[in-house]
Amino acid sequence: MIGQLRNLLPLMTGAFFLLVGSTLLSYILQLALEQNGGSDLAGFGFAAYYLGFSVGVLRVRPIIESVGHIRTFAAFATLLSSITLIHPLTEQSELLAQPLWGEAIWVWIWLLMRAVAGLSMAALLIVFDSWVGDGTDPEHRGSVLGIFYTLFAMGQAAGSLMINLERELSVELYVFASIAISLSLMPIVLSRRPAPQLLEYQPLSFRALFRASPTGVVAGAVGGVIVSNLHALIPSLGEQLGLSTFDNSLLVVAYIIGGAAAQYPLGRLSDRLDRRLVLIAVGAAGGLISLATIVLMGVEGSLPLLIALVCGMGMVAFVQYPLGIAQLFDRLERSQYTAAATGIILLYAIGAVLGTALTGWLMERFGSAVLPLVNGVTLVGLAVFTGIRVMQRDTVPQAEQEPFIASPATLLTEVLDPRYESLESDQSHQDDGNRH
Repeated sequence: MIGQLRNLLPLMTGAFFLLVGSTLLSYILQLALEQNGGSDLAGFGFAAYYLGFSVGVLRVRPIIESVGHIRTFAAFATLLSSITLIHPLTEQSELLAQPLWGEAIWVWIWLLMRAVAGLSMAALLIVFDSWVGDGTDPEHRGSVLGIFYTLFAMGQAAGSLMINLERELSVELYVFASIAISLSLMPIVLSRRPAPQLLEYQPLSFRALFRASPTGVVAGAVGGVIVSNLHALIPSLGEQLGLSTFDNSLLVVAYIIGGAAAQYPLGRLSDRLDRRLVLIAVGAAGGLISLATIVLMGVEGSLPLLIALVCGMGMVAFVQYPLGIAQLFDRLERSQYTAAATGIILLYAIGAVLGTALTGWLMERFGSAVLPLVNGVTLVGLAVFTGIRVMQRDTVPQAEQEPFIASPATLLTEVLDPRYESLESDQSHQDDGNRH
């Protein structure tokens, strides 16, 4: 595996810079939208991002098949880096400061560019995931996926902390984000590895997925609601509580670290028990954490405890998607995994769009307590729903369960997850048969 990691190091370096730049950009924009328009605009900003991401998941593959992986990556990385620098230019324009439908024109341009950023990130992740997946053998893919998730969290944490390089939301921060995104280009465009192939699959309808595993589907969508609420509205929460930029960034880093730290122990536990029991426990814990957060928000000097609670919320939030997809895979044939993974990612994105838009709107009208309240009610609702499903349907025997694989909700699951080994083998044998 060491040799494979050595070969993948340039690509992982590129992924790290991409995550640093995109996370810093997202953080800047969420704070700017909160300061200029309130939590509802911050929520709509992230909803626009995931709307664009959903379009990218569905529409980028034909572009890759037409022009290739490297050109696709170069085009969308350039696009993402360019729109990063367009944001401060539009905000400073007097012409674009004129009102349109109740908001300044530049706000609507920003929302459009957030959608473009989401589409671009979907394209970049598909390309990157394909390259990394092509460079690993099935035996080591679980380990590589774990390393990627750690790198994913490190890039997000580093990007969040970079907000402290300037005292205010200055143009320099946008430049830093653009530089990081641009640096992600080098390892990809200079790679001499042959272009990988995209796996072909027949899509599964949401109805078919829900029929296979209602709990897995709902958990995936709930993961989109909770995780996107943390990404989009934790900066708004810090602003409403009057925290400094540095303290606010600590809240962001706390839920990222919590999410990464909880993957392995909760995943191992779900491999030994009925996964639905783990989801029930996690949902109940999320409700208690949310209640404690609401109580502490009004207590002076409670920042350390608040950071700990946000870390705890990250733990319960980031395991929803991998637990949901593991539960779904337990009920499907291996030949259906690729289509199921794409469907769950789309449901995750839909949950993110609806969750951030609604939560941001409610937060602007009823205050900062709305964020932990919505997250808590959603998690408790999942626990209740899962409990009902436990009573209605038997668990999959442990010997027949697919292993839990820690993963963020990106398309990386599709190419690195070792559970896809048999699917790739089947396709390879089929291709060989066609050639003969």
